[in-house]
Amino acid sequence: MSSLTTAQAGGKLTIMNYIPRCSALMLVISIIIAVLLSTGCYDTAISFYFNKTKSNQSTLQKRELKIEKLHGQFTELFNKIEKRQAANHVLHTLTQNFGILISSDMSINPLSTDLATTVAAETAEEPDIYIDEARACMRKAILVAEKGNRKLAYKLFKHALALSPQFTEALNEFGEFLERENVVQADLLYQRALSCDPAFTTAVINRRRTAPLVAELDKTVFAEIDKQKRELYKYSAHHPTLRSAMKEFYYQHIYHTVALEGNTMTVDEIRKIIDLKIAVSGKSIVEHNEVIGIAEALKYMNNTLLMKIGNITVHDIKSIHKRVLGYVDPFGAGEFRTNQVFVGRHIPPHPGDVDLFMQQFEEWLNSEEVLHLHPVELAAITHYKLVYIHPFVDGNGRTARLLMNFILMKNGFPPVSVEVKDRWEYYETLIAANEGDIRPFVRFIARCTSKTLEDYLFAAELPFLDTSDPDSASGEYYSNYIPNPDDNVT
Repeated sequence: MSSLTTAQAGGKLTIMNYIPRCSALMLVISIIIAVLLSTGCYDTAISFYFNKTKSNQSTLQKRELKIEKLHGQFTELFNKIEKRQAANHVLHTLTQNFGILISSDMSINPLSTDLATTVAAETAEEPDIYIDEARACMRKAILVAEKGNRKLAYKLFKHALALSPQFTEALNEFGEFLERENVVQADLLYQRALSCDPAFTTAVINRRRTAPLVAELDKTVFAEIDKQKRELYKYSAHHPTLRSAMKEFYYQHIYHTVALEGNTMTVDEIRKIIDLKIAVSGKSIVEHNEVIGIAEALKYMNNTLLMKIGNITVHDIKSIHKRVLGYVDPFGAGEFRTNQVFVGRHIPPHPGDVDLFMQQFEEWLNSEEVLHLHPVELAAITHYKLVYIHPFVDGNGRTARLLMNFILMKNGFPPVSVEVKDRWEYYETLIAANEGDIRPFVRFIARCTSKTLEDYLFAAELPFLDTSDPDSASGEYYSNYIPNPDDNVT
């Protein structure tokens, strides 16, 4: 206003007097006002100035309100992230800092009070609006089960938990419903109930009853795996069909490892890339480089790490990751992340804590505590711990599976593949581990190990095919050794 008054009084006019420094739009407005003033249209200039100023002030107020609203939303989001990190940190500190582990004594380890407080706080913030419907569904399931219709009762229990996954009463009732048929699943349901409410007395009593039974079943599984391993070692490492099968399993392993991450390469295409060093048409460079990275990481493990004497270090894990991701992201390969990442509902540790977590991971991996674990159990827990920390921006799953297989190979087991068809169970058991019970994931890896040993044993029992033998070349001799699924196997 004072500038315009000076202009009307015959003061010197300069364009710079009317140039706000806020935006290009205001620059244009200032030029128009200056032109009007220079031509003597003072009234028009004053009217134009105040109209535009009022319009701009209204726009700025709207922007400020929008910014305040966004600020409030971001503040709420970050508060939720901090609470989720706190909950994950409490889960991290449970029983060896990583959930409920399988050990030789299989003692019951209920969740801490801190976790119960955190879960209760989150539940209070997000009330369960379907709890009444879930309770009615559970009661209907109990009535139907008493009448003998177990199939319908099973569906009703599943529906009740789908409506309210943390409904402790339904978890406990469903466990009691399944206990006679599947004590392992019942024990998991009791554990989930205790995760939501550690003071749930009925679930504590039920779990004290099922935990020893499940522990014996787990020991039986590990004993069967050891038996399969001893059977495999009866065959020479130079057994022709076994060596041929090992090479084929190598391609299968690469296929499943990259396919779990969304790679669309087939086994034949992977074989062409590795053996013939040729590109596959229609596939991206990234997919090619992912395959090459896994192949290089396996080569590094076989030729270097397995020959190494001493402890597994963080440097070794970084070296594996450097080869896994080296062809995809040369700058990020082998380097810990410097930003926060999110993996579904799981929020990994803050990037500033990654070094400390990995140091503690290395200490645990080389401690006397792991000597009491079965190799398969140790490999599975190692896999979970690494993906829990999620130290890298990308390639954590592939690196964790390779580290798991390194531990298995170090203990005389063949490398295990997590097959694509088992992807859902693989991720579901990892989620269960995040929620406090790692046993489903250990059992899943144990089943994968048992299946791999079965495949190796089947290959070892096949005869060597001599192409000079006409019966062998025609396939008639070979077909006699293929089991018929219709035959009764005792």
